Amino acid sequence: MPVSIEDIAKQILVLLPEDGTPVLNRVMRVMLARALSCDIPEDRYGAARAKLIERGQVGLKQGPGGRLFRTPHATPRSIARGSAAKDAWSEASLMPWLGKYLDGPIQQDLDLLRGARCITCDTSKIGRTGTQWARPDFTLISVKQFRLLPGVEVDVHSFELKTESGGATDLAVFETLAQTRFTNFGYLVWHLPEGSKFGKKLPDIQRQCDHYGLGFVRARDPRQFDSWDILLEPTRKATPAAEIDVFLDERLQDAQRKQIRSLLNGASA
Repeated sequence: MPVSIEDIAKQILVLLPEDGTPVLNRVMRVMLARALSCDIPEDRYGAARAKLIERGQVGLKQGPGGRLFRTPHATPRSIARGSAAKDAWSEASLMPWLGKYLDGPIQQDLDLLRGARCITCDTSKIGRTGTQWARPDFTLISVKQFRLLPGVEVDVHSFELKTESGGATDLAVFETLAQTRFTNFGYLVWHLPEGSKFGKKLPDIQRQCDHYGLGFVRARDPRQFDSWDILLEPTRKATPAAEIDVFLDERLQDAQRKQIRSLLNGASA
């Protein structure tokens, strides 16, 4: 029995970013097929999209392929998420715990960061507007000096944080990957409690992260850092240094710029 047009419409709302970031129609159809475990014919997708546009819940941007976005009047995701709406862990409430994790435990657990001096920055609300997926939730800058080799190694790591339901979509992976156009390494951090109904998506999300060379961190209980697991370490992206420099310059505060210069001067001394 084919999936109803109403169910397709509800799933579109679940998959669209709450901040209004547009998603290509062809990408949305791929994500729907994965989420609903069946192919979505173009006519049924078009009918579901038309329903949402008529209700004022989504808008359509013109251009090659067309892009869909949530409107401020869209039905809250809690309607489609069912019991997940009771989850008290919003992204805002998870952010401080991710910051603490990046400031401490991950620097001991991740091979890439061992021996490095690090600066962690909340970049979730800083940076250029109008550029899709250009604001990682956190950016970490690591500076490592070797014992014998000259110079220092400076790497920039981007972290995308997702809630229990938000990490269960392909869009979480695509967003994390897109941010590596400004950084050396990208990580998806997913709050996925033990026994979550979204746990069935874990193998698929991990497989996609591995395919794209992304780091993948699972946080079972954000307050207990021994429940955070690094499931995948990332591979280095060949991002031009000039792109990274512009990215940092647009997002760092003066105090953070001084910290970086201080680390570099100290390492070269």
